[in-house]
Amino acid sequence: MPQKATDELPRPKQSCRTTACNHRRAYPTTLYLVSFLIALSLVLVVPPLSQFSRAIPDLTGDGNQYLYLLKWFPHALFGLHASLFFDPNVFYPFGYPLAMSETTLANTVLMMPIVLSVGEVIAYNSAILSSCALAGLGAYLFAWQITRCKRESVVAAVVFAFAPYHTAHIVQGILPIITIQWIPFVFLGIEMLARQPRGQWILLTALFFALTALSSWYYAFIISITAGAYALLRAWGQPQPRQTVTYALLSLMLAAFLILPALVPTFLCQGGRGWSMTTSDGWGAALTDFIYPNPRHPLWGPPLLENYTSYTRRADLYVGIPVLLLASVGLRAIPWANRRALIMTAVLATLLALGPTLHVYGPRTYIPVPAMVERAFTVVIGFFSKYLALNPTTTYYTLRLENAIYVPLPAFLLYLFVPTGNAIRFWSRFGVVAILVLAVLAVCGARRLGEAFRVGHTKQAWAEAAIALCVIAILCDFVVAPELRGFRDVGPDPVTEWIRSQPGDFSIMKFPIEVAINGRSLYETFLHGKKIAYGYGTFFPGEWTAQLPVLRTFPSGESLALLKRWSVRYILIYPEAYGSLGLGEPSQIVGLEALPLRTIIDDVWIYELIDSSQPAASSGITWANQGVTTGAQEGRRPI
Repeated sequence: MPQKATDELPRPKQSCRTTACNHRRAYPTTLYLVSFLIALSLVLVVPPLSQFSRAIPDLTGDGNQYLYLLKWFPHALFGLHASLFFDPNVFYPFGYPLAMSETTLANTVLMMPIVLSVGEVIAYNSAILSSCALAGLGAYLFAWQITRCKRESVVAAVVFAFAPYHTAHIVQGILPIITIQWIPFVFLGIEMLARQPRGQWILLTALFFALTALSSWYYAFIISITAGAYALLRAWGQPQPRQTVTYALLSLMLAAFLILPALVPTFLCQGGRGWSMTTSDGWGAALTDFIYPNPRHPLWGPPLLENYTSYTRRADLYVGIPVLLLASVGLRAIPWANRRALIMTAVLATLLALGPTLHVYGPRTYIPVPAMVERAFTVVIGFFSKYLALNPTTTYYTLRLENAIYVPLPAFLLYLFVPTGNAIRFWSRFGVVAILVLAVLAVCGARRLGEAFRVGHTKQAWAEAAIALCVIAILCDFVVAPELRGFRDVGPDPVTEWIRSQPGDFSIMKFPIEVAINGRSLYETFLHGKKIAYGYGTFFPGEWTAQLPVLRTFPSGESLALLKRWSVRYILIYPEAYGSLGLGEPSQIVGLEALPLRTIIDDVWIYELIDSSQPAASSGITWANQGVTTGAQEGRRPI
């Protein structure tokens, strides 16, 4: 065993009475910390109180999807008394199994009392507030347990709660990925199992793992691997390593039992579905993502954001120069057993975040080689991918480049040989674990900074000043520009109001298809109360997907007949979207006898699909998506 480093921070022995006293003193500290994190969240990421009940941070529109889920579960449970996992009014007439996407039950169930009392918008914003507060609290407790630096652990709380990874997903409105708060508690539970293998820590670790999995299936996959690795590394060198590993496995088994009711419908809906190797590789991180400056910063963000979107991986894994400096300074101050486990876990998470193949800066990295070497490399990769893999694929061939080879990474093996490995699209999300580790290491750096400037009896004052300086530097680096927070009013627009005012039971359709497929479409079902012949999610119902070729011939007679069978009364046309997608002029629909124009609202043309004894006329113009390919054509969310 390597000797303990001489510059490790002291870990004083405490009596039971002293420990109990410290626990009592920890309660007000915890309360102050949570209040501080909530106050920062109100300033940095959520809408101001004047908009708290009607707007959410949502630049992409995905936030509306999770507003829909927050509203759907209590509506189905207490209003419809119907299935929680099936909405018959979305993708009508087939209906939508909600388990085809993230149901994020840890949010929808825990936020249900708030939805029932004050509405889904406040519940959504409250979920963000609780995510920031609990993520910071979990990182604080994990760092405190490892470093024994109580005050300095506030640095870990700020880093993990407000890292660009977290704030970027808040801005994008992706609620399952926003919910990172249970991750540090899982690692804290494993750390306690390594030190005090007791039944209470088995239960708590299982509970936090279940909450992590029920927040996002992505995090279930990520934490299974990284927390499992951390458990093995912490057991290494322990007096009873088998006991630590056994207790960790018991926690995992208990967590699996807790998530089974949600896992079964998800497996039934998504089992066997996966992403192509090209798609999966396209959303790994690049090495530069970890050092690329915060592209949403109010000072240097605008020019960086344009370059960031165009050339890098858009992974939002930047951890900040102040954090990296503090982590490097405090690295050796952590006990060897913890240091080894933390560093190796961070390295594993970083390697997996890079995705199936190496990307240094944006494009895939290729190494020039003779043609013979390239062909042999392709044959070997093909043999493993087609004949030996648990998740066989032939899409590896799309990565090929003549006279050059790419660099396979560990995620390539996970994609092929681990169950559900091919269902992972955003490998970059493994980086959240590396951010947590750096947050812990930064705590010791803050402690050393305070010790470097202490003078006599003013030791405590210098330590507190060092903590404040570190927190200010980190927040100045992580701050998001107000215009990039993307607060979006989620109330009904004039088109939705018009649809709601129309009497009768019918469904509606939007064209082009790309406009229909978004999170807002789901939430609008609660705003106008009508059925929709489209929807949104990770995967789409197979019956609906099978009709996409016909829908893409709109306004052909065949497509109009199909829409009639789907009880569609109104068709909403978005001319600007047709132009931006290069689909031709939608004005050519004018004159179809079966499709008279009813009104135009905010540049949206609303047509009524009426029954006629004559077959629907065809203009001879096909509004198919010529030359534009999206994931919708494969029954998946567009990339």
